[in-house]
Amino acid sequence: MFDHKGVLSFDKETYSEEQVLEAGLEAGAEDIIDDGEVWQVHCAPEDFTSLQEAYQNAGIEYSEAELTMVPQNTVGVDLETGRKILKLYDALDDLDDVQNIHANFELPQELLQELEN
Repeated sequence: MFDHKGVLSFDKETYSEEQVLEAGLEAGAEDIIDDGEVWQVHCAPEDFTSLQEAYQNAGIEYSEAELTMVPQNTVGVDLETGRKILKLYDALDDLDDVQNIHANFELPQELLQELEN
């Protein structure tokens, strides 16, 4: 259900998709995703370090870089289920033994707006 990937994020106001693509293509960038306010670049875990170095050499600063699990498919949930999932997510996150939480759900837009307010 999940793929182990390297994910680097770049501010869309600072860098164009073309700049991010051009600097990362030869270093192992597999995909560039428009994720709202950032460009997300995905790569294989073995290309993660060389991709970071390629961006640094090109003078392009990433805002976030991590090795993580990326869902192969996502599942949309309704408002009530979304609230329950977030409650469970918070409970898991509060446990000292839990280091990472990976999920494949997509929250409804109205719940995301509620969270912003």
